[in-house]
Amino acid sequence: MVLRQLKAIADLARLDASVFVGLAIFLPVLYKAKEPVFAFKSAVPAVLISMSGYVLNNLHDIERDRENHPKRALPSGLMSASGATILYFSLLAGSLLSLRMFVDLKSALWYIVLLVAITNYNYVVSTFPKLKNIYVALASALPILILSALIPNYIVCAYLAFSVFAYFVGKEMLRDILDMNGDGDTLAKRIGGQLAMQIAFAAKATSDISLMLCAHDRLGYAISGVLLLSDIGFYIAWRTPRWRAFVIQAMKFQPLLGLYYLA
Repeated sequence: MVLRQLKAIADLARLDASVFVGLAIFLPVLYKAKEPVFAFKSAVPAVLISMSGYVLNNLHDIERDRENHPKRALPSGLMSASGATILYFSLLAGSLLSLRMFVDLKSALWYIVLLVAITNYNYVVSTFPKLKNIYVALASALPILILSALIPNYIVCAYLAFSVFAYFVGKEMLRDILDMNGDGDTLAKRIGGQLAMQIAFAAKATSDISLMLCAHDRLGYAISGVLLLSDIGFYIAWRTPRWRAFVIQAMKFQPLLGLYYLA
C-alpha cells in the first residue's frame, strides 16, 4: 500500500523532471560557491515548486489523460483526486516555507516567478493552446535567472538561454504530436503532425548548435556534438511510430549533459 502511494506521488509530481530542476540549480551553485549546504538549500524550493506544478497539471488533465495516458496515477485510480489535491497544497506550502527559510529576498523573486508561471500553466494553455510550447520553454529557462540571482557575478551565455528555450519548444511539440487525440487546439494539432515534427526537430538542432556557441573547451564541443548526433538518431527513430514514446523518454536524459554549460 505504501509503495503504491509513493509510486503515485512520484508519478503525479514527475519526480524525475522535478529533481532535474533541482540539479540545474544545485550543481552550478555547488561548483561556483563551493558550499554544499547553500547549494542544497537553493535547490529545495525549486524542486518543491516543480513538483506542486506537475501535481496541479495532473489534476487539471484527468479527463485528457484518460485518452492519452490512462496508466497515470489519477486516471488509473492509483490515487484519488482529493488525495492529489491534498498533495498539491502540501507541496505548495512546503515550497513557500522553504523559500522563507532558505532563500534571501532578492533571490526569491525568480523562484516566485517560477511558481506563478507553473501555477498558471493550465489557464494559459486552456486560453491560448497554440502558445503552449513557447510558454513551457520560457518557464523552463527561469532556473538560469535563479542562478544569476544566487551566484555573484554569474554570467549567463545568451546562446545557452536560447538553447534551453529551443530544446523545450522542440520536445514539447513532439509530446503534443503524441497527445493529439486528447489535446485541445495546440499548434501541432493545427499544422499537422508532419510539419510539427519538422519544426520540432529543427528546434532541437538549433538548440544543439546554440550550445556549440557556448562551448569554451573540447569537452563542451564534444557534448554539443553528442547531443546533435543523438537528435539525428531520434529523428530517424521518430519516423517509426512505435519508437516515438521511447524517443520522448530518451530525450529526458539530454539536459543532464547540458548541465555542463551551467557551470
